[in-house]
Amino acid sequence: EALVNGSVGTAKSEFEADFSANYASLMASTAGKALADGMAAMDVRRTELTRMLIAQDTLSWMNRHVLGNVRQHAELGPMPLGSMYVEPLVIADAPDQPLPIQHWFELELARPEPSVLVVSADFGHGKSLSARYWASRLALRYLQASEPSVDCWYPVYVRASEDLTATDNTVEAIVARAMRRQANDPDGLQLGLSMRDDALTLPAGRAFVIIDGFDEIALPPAEIEKFFRMLSDESSATRRFAVLGRPESLYEAIAMAEHWRIRLSQVQPFEAELAAAWLRNWNRNNTERRSVAWEALDTAEFSELIKTPVLLFMAAFTLSDPKAKADAAEVVDATTLYESFCKTMARGKLEQSGERHKVIEKSASLLAEALEKAGWRLGAAPDDKQELLPQAMLWLMSRVAWEVYQRRDSSLRKRHIEDLLERILDLSDTHTDAVVVGSLLAL
Repeated sequence: EALVNGSVGTAKSEFEADFSANYASLMASTAGKALADGMAAMDVRRTELTRMLIAQDTLSWMNRHVLGNVRQHAELGPMPLGSMYVEPLVIADAPDQPLPIQHWFELELARPEPSVLVVSADFGHGKSLSARYWASRLALRYLQASEPSVDCWYPVYVRASEDLTATDNTVEAIVARAMRRQANDPDGLQLGLSMRDDALTLPAGRAFVIIDGFDEIALPPAEIEKFFRMLSDESSATRRFAVLGRPESLYEAIAMAEHWRIRLSQVQPFEAELAAAWLRNWNRNNTERRSVAWEALDTAEFSELIKTPVLLFMAAFTLSDPKAKADAAEVVDATTLYESFCKTMARGKLEQSGERHKVIEKSASLLAEALEKAGWRLGAAPDDKQELLPQAMLWLMSRVAWEVYQRRDSSLRKRHIEDLLERILDLSDTHTDAVVVGSLLAL
């Protein structure tokens, strides 16, 4: 039977008023205070449990696909991060002493002086895989440690393209957006949290914030300086930060490293030993594809190619195709793979990853419009953006390469590319800036 019959006069409002008065009286009593304390404790416990769930999800990334961090890839077989990842080397303090990147993270974490770690690497060198692997390692320790949680490093993985904005980039705002995105991931926890949820904050103890893909946002130089100054000010004995991106996006941070307590490292290409280890992982995980022999890649033609992890993937992906001919290694030459690699650079992301590089995509879109207006034909249908945009960026990359070739006795500078765009395409200053930023990131 209904407690209130809503059709009878003011019964509903009277009931609500009586209920509110009685509730207030109860909570003011001795028993009510005990109840309030218990409810507050439940809220605190809920916050802790939510953070634990997010940490468990971060740990589960070891079992997710290396491409796109998805549970199951639409086209490729299982390639879990935990069994595919090969740790690249980085150059940090000593140019002649490269270190495994995870070991470098450990060393920096043990340093008593607070700092901001900056990891730069060209496209396809394993930045994001290393960031996710490091976050998962920290999550494992946080969940399994015998010491109190406040003494363990809690990882927060920030995806710059989604969690950083043009306006509000305080640490609190970035962390809240990153944790909410992960908590509400339709392929993950699906918790349905709002931005006001108390769980979307850093814990009282130690926290390590990893900002991945810094090149995937277009911040002006002044904002980049402001951002790194803020990170430097916020870093402490219990708060650490790492920022990963392509060199072009980190110029201000690299230039001001000494002033902003920034510790620099640069990811190196694979040496033969690491490339061979990656290929072993590939063959072990892709049992439904043809096995690729190391001898097929360890040749004069492929020796430079396999130093770049993403190119190594593209070579293995092509050569392991079950439909390929038995002599695929002879048909698929380095030129074919480099051409595919150039198209991948023009997209900004590996096509199989299902991800997009928004800065490069916007740049290519502006470029395609300008080329069409100027009468250039790109060999793709105007409405086929999936092919048109990479073709537009490839056009610019080719022109820049030609300019470099012509200036082989002198440096090609950013202003030369700007002049080229204004001369050939008559772009506005605003559009020229956006196109140049995208092309530099692509290259």
